[in-house]
Amino acid sequence: MLSGIIGLTSCGSEGDTTDVITKDRAVVFSSVVGEVSETPAAKTRATLASTLGTDIGIMGYRYSGTWTGTTETPNFMYQVNATSTDHTNWTTATLYYWPNTDEHMRYFGYAPLSAFTGTNGTLSAKSALGPTKFASYKVPTNIADQQDLMFGESTEYTCSNGGNVTLAFHHILSAISFKSGNNVDGSIESIKLKGIPYSGTYTANTATGGTWAVDALPTE
Repeated sequence: MLSGIIGLTSCGSEGDTTDVITKDRAVVFSSVVGEVSETPAAKTRATLASTLGTDIGIMGYRYSGTWTGTTETPNFMYQVNATSTDHTNWTTATLYYWPNTDEHMRYFGYAPLSAFTGTNGTLSAKSALGPTKFASYKVPTNIADQQDLMFGESTEYTCSNGGNVTLAFHHILSAISFKSGNNVDGSIESIKLKGIPYSGTYTANTATGGTWAVDALPTE
């Protein structure tokens, strides 16, 4: 399991006149990604990512009171892209700042960016309530087209406190592998699997990683 940490400093976009902001509290991203402890075979699944790549996406939720998970929307940052040339320092095209308010913030991140912005799966709308979702995803049958999807979430932060925000990233797909003993007489030409979920909707969680709601399996 890959665990990643993204650091960012936030709240209020450049040119925002509704908040009291200071230019020394602009968004700054940094990341530390743990090493992958397993070495999956390239022939049985997509290559397991050991970094977050050069692009990630971020959703930012700004709200008052207690997080409910049912009434909040990504009203602060919606599908905001952050880029990096060294997998450690991240920037966005638009700068964001912490306002001097007692409101709260939560962030969700996803990578690689290309996997979440293509035609296979849809990120939840800006008006959607609750944590970020990735709906109608289907694992490609062609292994070369499969990607190692990762999702991350933060804890709650108070805007007036500022500081760095951490996002803990997780792999959200599982691999299936096969091994045979040394005394096999002959060769295995094909393997057929039944009853394996391969499509569904992923919902992020605020602390412990998200959950899948898998689609109904085919009858055969």
